[in-house]
Amino acid sequence: PSAGRTNFLASRDNLLPIPQAQIDLSKGVLTQNPGY
Repeated sequence: PSAGRTNFLASRDNLLPIPQAQIDLSKGVLTQNPGY
């Protein structure tokens, strides 16, 4: 990569994984973010 540029890709880097415990506690309301 050239100076001053980043490899940020919004479709990949804009979301973080949701902890599995929180998904379990939500009883199906929450689903994991794409790519995780």
